Amino acid sequence: MQSFGYETLISILLPGFTLLGAAWLLVARFAPASMLNALFTRTATSEWQFSLFVILGSALLGSLLASVLELVEWRIFDRWTAKRLGIDPDLYDEEWYWHVETLADRSNPYLDRKTVYFFFELRAGVAILLLSVVGLVVSARTPTTYVLTAAGLGIAFVLLYIAAQTHTLLAFWRDRNFQQTAGKPLTQDRSSAHGTGKKGSQETSES
Repeated sequence: MQSFGYETLISILLPGFTLLGAAWLLVARFAPASMLNALFTRTATSEWQFSLFVILGSALLGSLLASVLELVEWRIFDRWTAKRLGIDPDLYDEEWYWHVETLADRSNPYLDRKTVYFFFELRAGVAILLLSVVGLVVSARTPTTYVLTAAGLGIAFVLLYIAAQTHTLLAFWRDRNFQQTAGKPLTQDRSSAHGTGKKGSQETSES
């Protein structure tokens, strides 16, 4: 399994640091000059306080983002994935509850890594998307601004696309394990519809 520190770093702190950058752009754009001068003076004379602020701010914003996206995943991602895989929503929820309840009895390092990377892909994608939009809104309209915004949006959409694919694969493997445990072999048409290859089947059989 991934270490707690590594999982926290890529799924909480990095997205949170990106959101902190977006918040800083807003503050720099709309805060009074006197407030900015006082902030610059304070951070210049106390580096440890600035470092602590960055770490705690990243942790707070990253945790808030994780909480919001958990609701989004439940309300939107799960429904979309169930429809994409042709799984009844009630069965999809049942498979998820079964997965959580039996998680302590099973261990699959590959799926553990995929889950952590899904959180990173989704949260970092949303954070970079917000940073790009905020940067475009508060910055001067220059070619550099447009290039940086386009690059940020491109990275964000790539991460979100990968997150959608990862979420679908995790749901497929969960469905496959559930069907095998219940003694119901996965039908060939569903397997082909999920778009998983030979490697995916082999990885699942090892879980």
